[in-house]
Amino acid sequence: MKNRQLSRQISESMDAWKKRLSDDDFHELEELLDLYQQVQGLEMAAAFTDGFRLGATMIIEVYSEERNLVRTIIELP
Repeated sequence: MKNRQLSRQISESMDAWKKRLSDDDFHELEELLDLYQQVQGLEMAAAFTDGFRLGATMIIEVYSEERNLVRTIIELP
């Protein structure tokens, strides 16, 4: 729901800028916004990768500790 509202606001704003700017200036604005979206996409991908790596590392640590605990219990006299 919030996404639709924001998309509508962006669309309305872009329409307003299109009316205010020359065709060339509006095209430059679109190119700038496209570059911003590309950077944002790269940042999101990097954040996902970092989060995934952190989660995988945590799982490995949990299972390693669990295995060490089992070994310790088995080795008790």
